[in-house]
Amino acid sequence: MEVVLQNTLDNVELNKYQTAAAICDEVLKQVASKVAAGVSVAELCQFGDELIISYTNSVYNKQRLEKGIAVPTSIGVNNFVQNFSPLPTEAYTINTGDMVKIELGVHIDGYVASSAHTTIVNPNPQSPVTGRPADVVCAAYFALEAAIRTLKVGSKNTDVMKVIADSAAVFGCHPVEGTTSNQVQRFLLNGTKAILNYSEESFVEEFVFEENEVYTLNVFMSTGEGKITELEHRPTIYQRDVNQNYSLKLKAARALFNHVNETFSVFPFPIRMVEDARLRLGLQECVNHQLLIPYPIYTERRGESVAQFKLTVVLTPKGPQRLTSLPSLPYIHSELTVPENSELKQILSTSVKSYNLPPLPTLKVKESSAMDMS
Repeated sequence: MEVVLQNTLDNVELNKYQTAAAICDEVLKQVASKVAAGVSVAELCQFGDELIISYTNSVYNKQRLEKGIAVPTSIGVNNFVQNFSPLPTEAYTINTGDMVKIELGVHIDGYVASSAHTTIVNPNPQSPVTGRPADVVCAAYFALEAAIRTLKVGSKNTDVMKVIADSAAVFGCHPVEGTTSNQVQRFLLNGTKAILNYSEESFVEEFVFEENEVYTLNVFMSTGEGKITELEHRPTIYQRDVNQNYSLKLKAARALFNHVNETFSVFPFPIRMVEDARLRLGLQECVNHQLLIPYPIYTERRGESVAQFKLTVVLTPKGPQRLTSLPSLPYIHSELTVPENSELKQILSTSVKSYNLPPLPTLKVKESSAMDMS
């Protein structure tokens, strides 16, 4: 595996991005279709991950290259913000009225496409969800759409931050602190450039967007103050830190570390995918010596709702172009609207092109053992 930092994008690289995006879109759509009252969060996460693996196993089979999960499927319910992908033994279920965020990502040869979507388990599907849940979904969605249109070659990160803040203000919500949109590069989820969703600092270092850069625009909005805390729950997502080395003492730790390198490469993975319980016994030593980095689970204040939308975008000479797309929005109605004469409305009125993604092969194996596909 070779990490290459560059701002060029040839047809071979673009094809890999597009294939990853096609898989990402399909998996996100299928996971979203399974969201319902009574569904296990753990099974839903496992379903998404198994589906990613099934699809990536069906493409680029004539070449020896790495492919698979770039962002493990995580499900954030209500005030949960990020990185919640529970173990099968943990009994978390979705309830009527819940706001459900789905986040996942795919890579082909290190080229990443990722997305996130928010839906609501509507207690009365014939009527729209209203009130603060509708407000926060609108705030996040319109912020994302405005951010895409602002993400142009020659524009600045602070331009994107402004439109996110403007959308939050319209709907009386707050961007979530500590969350970012990131440049992605081959085998790197977080490249050299990051766009803050929210900053209380008086000074933000500006940078300019350049041609052929790829970004994951990742917007979080909260009905509360946007302040996050780390949940007192053992993390379930980990990532190999390629900059750390240590001679592990425990046999289980060495076996786990070798398994991670061979199976998950440099991308984060859910610990439930390490099926051999004996290998998990070595997890703590790997974490203690920073060989594996845990992803803490973050939440907003209980009682608040957090919405998230995320897309992968390529900066072309002719403007930003969507790689990934979102399923249909939940049926909502907010009494708040973007003012007709506002700068935000003007930005939203412009169009953004989307890539034509390649068709996916029909899976020859059952897509998932975690959930019924019917």
